[in-house]
Amino acid sequence: MKNSNNLIKRKSQIKMFETVAILVVFFFIIAIGFAFYASISKTLISREAAEQADLRSIQFSEKITFLPEIKCTSSVSKEIGSCIDLLKADKFGYLVNTDNLAKEYYYDILGYSDIKIIYVYPEKESILVYSKPKPNYRSISTFQVPVVLLEEGNLRSRCGPEFSNAKCSFALLQVGVYS
Repeated sequence: MKNSNNLIKRKSQIKMFETVAILVVFFFIIAIGFAFYASISKTLISREAAEQADLRSIQFSEKITFLPEIKCTSSVSKEIGSCIDLLKADKFGYLVNTDNLAKEYYYDILGYSDIKIIYVYPEKESILVYSKPKPNYRSISTFQVPVVLLEEGNLRSRCGPEFSNAKCSFALLQVGVYS
């Protein structure tokens, strides 16, 4: 009888050990699954945040392109679309980068960003229009928009071989938004 009780105890201990081992393996698998899920969701969240930052920079660049302070005012802007008056952009950049009151006013509109006009044709140079970097920024989302730079000689100037009183250049409006 003693042997049968010991045998029963051993069988029950073995069954109990099997149950505990199965539970340990089960919770280990759940922990690995949770870690995998957390890793995937972190990647998706960071990817979505990057897409949102890119979308904000695209919207921001559209807003910059249509600022009346730098946009072409003649009938050319209707014909060309993204047209920037070079003289206005140059004066705007000078004003914003030298006058603190203007910098504060345009900070409300432009925020923490860098705006630069980069010539593509005929010459290679760039004009810094606005720059206000965010202190301790995490990232900068940069977007470029092709534009036509028009140096207007008078209000009727137009680009093209038949119009010689305006100088036209192709450029990229580079907008960097800090986050």
